[in-house]
Amino acid sequence: MTYDEAYRRAVDLIEPHMRLTGRTAGDRGRRDADLREGIGYLDAALRLAPDNWTAWWVRGKAQQALEHHEAAYESLRRAYGINGGHVEVGREFVAECLETGRAAEGVRVAEALSIREPRNGGLLANLAVAYLINGRLDDANRAADAALRLDGADAITVSVKRRIEDVRAGTMAATLATSGPIKAGLERAEVNNHVVPKSVAVFQAASRG
Repeated sequence: MTYDEAYRRAVDLIEPHMRLTGRTAGDRGRRDADLREGIGYLDAALRLAPDNWTAWWVRGKAQQALEHHEAAYESLRRAYGINGGHVEVGREFVAECLETGRAAEGVRVAEALSIREPRNGGLLANLAVAYLINGRLDDANRAADAALRLDGADAITVSVKRRIEDVRAGTMAATLATSGPIKAGLERAEVNNHVVPKSVAVFQAASRG
């Protein structure tokens, strides 16, 4: 089997199960079987092209859907190390840094993304979450305010800002305050930036890159 054949079979199996707002989860047994089979094809592809960031990214997304966050972190870390300039790679890597308790690393990556895309309110909201988890409440508040200046009606950013205020007031622990925004921000990113299916097609076209 060639790299392209393995990669495309993997994407066909994994893409329908990527986490998206508004997508109804299907049968879990079927979903998990598809994701595991897809990861197997990606492993075959990566044996042929171990430095292909697109395969590592899709592998991380599959592991994320399985809620295997340590494995997702490792796959997305590889993708980010190869192509750290791609915003979606960085965004997903930040999410898994935060999911796995690597808040300081998540902050570093989120800061780099926001410097690269200073007008992206979603990235600023994610940065606010990263700061909040890392205990940097003043920085979290500033990042949330900057995101709200770009889009004051964004429901996720408004929720992040409210939770920062709750943590400041001592009415909520940071761990409880951030569990929702991490998942919501992740899903919002996929929908608003057309990660699925547009970027899968882009990744297929760039599968040799």
